Amino acid sequence: MDLKVWNRDVFGYVNLQKQNIVNKIRELDKFDDESTLEDDQKVERRDLFSELSVMSHRQEAVWKQKSRAKWIGTNDSNSKYFHSILNWRRKKIISKAWIS
Repeated sequence: MDLKVWNRDVFGYVNLQKQNIVNKIRELDKFDDESTLEDDQKVERRDLFSELSVMSHRQEAVWKQKSRAKWIGTNDSNSKYFHSILNWRRKKIISKAWIS
């Protein structure tokens, strides 16, 4: 629940903002196909691509936080994985000691 509030308050609906930026870029591209863009429209298009990059990074941050929250919520400590690694290291050390 906290992530939903954080997403709304800090980032402000990243998916919606990203979609709006993509729509504006498409409009400018469509206008460019029909006629040439003016200088201010070219600057706007460049700025929109910069904003799109920022929104993509923000979206990745949201996904990362959500995945961490889900992982923490399941109380998964990956103990089976870590125990298997430790056992593998022990066997490796014992086999080296046995050979030496």
